[in-house]
Amino acid sequence: MTDALQSPDGEIAPRSAAATLFQATVGCFETAHDRSVIDGLTKWVEERFREDLKKRPSRHVYVRKLPSDIAARIDRLRDSPIIRGQIARQVPDGSTIMPMKHTDELYISHYNKDRGGDQGLFDKHYDGNLRFLSSSIVVRALIYLQSDASYQVVFADSGIAKAFTTYDFGLLDFHRELHWVEGTYDPHGPQRILLKCNYLVIHPGAGVRGPMPA
Repeated sequence: MTDALQSPDGEIAPRSAAATLFQATVGCFETAHDRSVIDGLTKWVEERFREDLKKRPSRHVYVRKLPSDIAARIDRLRDSPIIRGQIARQVPDGSTIMPMKHTDELYISHYNKDRGGDQGLFDKHYDGNLRFLSSSIVVRALIYLQSDASYQVVFADSGIAKAFTTYDFGLLDFHRELHWVEGTYDPHGPQRILLKCNYLVIHPGAGVRGPMPA
């Protein structure tokens, strides 16, 4: 889902948020163990979806629909203390960080600008539109299993840009960060593979009814 704010001249611009923006931040999986998990996942994805990718430029798959052993490997990354620690540093003490694993996706992409497939990546956009929520935020983690530095993601509201490569990750405010991709499509570039993982952050005293779906 996207929600773009368009001015009379047609430009998309950062919008004011009703709650504090979670500042986009970047990091990297540095340990040999984490990188081995990522390498293994990349190999599995390329083999499993090889024929599908000959027919289409990109593919989205919910992690919950993948084999259980593959989802368990992904858990090692999305439950990593590196990810949770970077989220915790920006939110109020006592906040509850709840993984939204039922929404997490494996995303396999060839960049293209043919008004189909991944065109939305190049368009300036927001991933969500619930910016009016004041007692909670949703943080999205982009975990790059395979990528080169040919493209960069621009996080306009946070004022940063990053050319993500293999083992990198980025965190952004799902509802409040205007962002887009810049770069030139190279048909000979590597298959770009990433995870899109979401975390609901409940501020102290806000409360939540019932457990989140697994």
